[in-house]
Amino acid sequence: MIKNDHILFSDGKWHYCIVKPSEAEVVEEFAISELKKYLSKITGQPIEVKAESIGSAIKVGRQFAEYIEDIESLGQNGFVIQSYGKDIIISSCGEKGVLNGVYEFLEILGCRWYYPGSGEIIPKCETLRVTKLNIRKKPSFSTITLFYSNITKLHPELENDHALLDWMGKNKMTTIVGTRFDKEEPDEWCSETNLCPAKENEECRKRAISKEFGGHVMTTLLPRHLFDNHPEYFPLGRDGKRNKRGNVCCSNKEVLEIIQKNAVELVKKHEGDVFHLWGRDVKGGAWCSCENCREMPVQEQYMSIINSVAKAIEKIRPNIRVGYIAYHDTLLPESKIKPRHNVLLLFAPRERCYGHPINSTECKTNLRIHQALKNYLKIFESRNTAIFEYYGDSILYCGIAASIPSIIAADLKEYFKMGIGEVGFLMMGAYTWWAHPINNYVFAKLAFDVETNIDELMRDYTRHMFPSASDEMFAYYKNLEETVGLLLRTPDWRYVLMRQALTEELKVNIEEVLSRIVKLQAKIEKVNNRLTGQEKQRLQKERNVLEVTRLLVSSFKNEMLGTLRLKKQRFKEAFDYFTKAEKELEEMIMLLEKIDPKLLGSFGQRNMNRIKKRLLLEIRKRKTYALNNSL
Repeated sequence: MIKNDHILFSDGKWHYCIVKPSEAEVVEEFAISELKKYLSKITGQPIEVKAESIGSAIKVGRQFAEYIEDIESLGQNGFVIQSYGKDIIISSCGEKGVLNGVYEFLEILGCRWYYPGSGEIIPKCETLRVTKLNIRKKPSFSTITLFYSNITKLHPELENDHALLDWMGKNKMTTIVGTRFDKEEPDEWCSETNLCPAKENEECRKRAISKEFGGHVMTTLLPRHLFDNHPEYFPLGRDGKRNKRGNVCCSNKEVLEIIQKNAVELVKKHEGDVFHLWGRDVKGGAWCSCENCREMPVQEQYMSIINSVAKAIEKIRPNIRVGYIAYHDTLLPESKIKPRHNVLLLFAPRERCYGHPINSTECKTNLRIHQALKNYLKIFESRNTAIFEYYGDSILYCGIAASIPSIIAADLKEYFKMGIGEVGFLMMGAYTWWAHPINNYVFAKLAFDVETNIDELMRDYTRHMFPSASDEMFAYYKNLEETVGLLLRTPDWRYVLMRQALTEELKVNIEEVLSRIVKLQAKIEKVNNRLTGQEKQRLQKERNVLEVTRLLVSSFKNEMLGTLRLKKQRFKEAFDYFTKAEKELEEMIMLLEKIDPKLLGSFGQRNMNRIKKRLLLEIRKRKTYALNNSL
């Protein structure tokens, strides 16, 4: 035994108990219950919780902060885990910090929560020992947010109503936003997430997870039925006609009054620290070009609306902020109008390259976007700036195995270096957990501590998830990131690249991706042959999502080759390529359905509908054209 070790459990009995504060509140009570639950799981024996103890104890709660020097400097979410004589103290000056400290302590003991369900790792120990502790942690970002798209539903296996929030709490995240999309009328406004509101509030409160609300709701605040009598309320399009499908005419005072009134009513109904007020989710064409608006850049049109809403809301809820999203038309700053003090910049670089870090000097795309963020920081203070990344956006990645842990690590270090205090990412339900769960986990860990070594984090992941093949799987994920990175240099790669001419450079790039995927498949096949049990089940998921990726990329290549043959009027060859592309997309859909039909409740259904309605129909149309002309 090492001197100063804490032997918590041995010989079938506990040598420690848990001591709770005399007046524990909701989050502290939950933290103690979590500690008790997992310590009992680790040892197989229940541990006692007492109000006080004569013997050795794990003391949990803010009450014990009196033993810790300068604990206030760690903030509400930071914590201390410290040996104090024979005792162990887990404390903070905030409730969330206490819970974070408990989960950190459990991680020291070997617990992991990579993703809900089978991603939970709980060690089994006959002797539970820790060395002398002196851990002080302050989160790198004060707000760590999950944007959860409500076009999706939680995976049925996770639908115990709190699996998502439970994972967030265990990984020290602070905020959830149930984003929503354009709706026509105010009564179509839906709840913040897909969870039962009462249950959701309870689960959030226990974990000190705050809520934000809103999304693409500009069209909700100006009801579309007003168009019939007041077309002047709506934007004048480039075709010279008013358009009810666009945003609003921001120079119309009556419009601003309506928007202010409806925004106030919505804010009264919804909990949350931030009201996200985003425009119609399109690139271009949604803003007004009437005589009074046309001289205003879209950023100024948008800022004028945001400021008017922020002014109205401040009267009823002074502490709420209104979210201005830098996205599509507003990604680059161009406005002489200063934001009010209660306006939050949400920088959402969806057009960026995910094959390079955001601050890469080798990437022209990211150089431009990185500079845009710097310019926005001159308009907004860093404390009023949040990052909205797309690390879990399966729509953006077109459903492929887009695991990019090193990119996420580099990005978060840069955002922290820039002084930004809030970060978040978007995920698309169960499909995200299936296709690239590493992104979610890495984001949460790095957002709490940007100094975490990404290679060590990934080795920890493979060591726990694939103990019999840790080194091979670490190399696999490294190679996978490099491979998909060649595609993710183009946002919405499948749809954007299809609109480009098939150059020799592009052809070589796609062939390189396919070649690498095939090599990766061969490597994990060798690993698969020797795995058993849960390891084999986990690897099967990797094999499936990699095959989905191969089929989608290969179909894309064959479609482009078919299109090129059409242009050259080589119709028989075009027909053959389109036939291959069609077959591969059909195989991809069948594979997804065979893997788990429950995935259809999330992005999987949307993705397959998108494939059927857009990709397959277009390929079949071209295939028919090629056939008719080859006869």
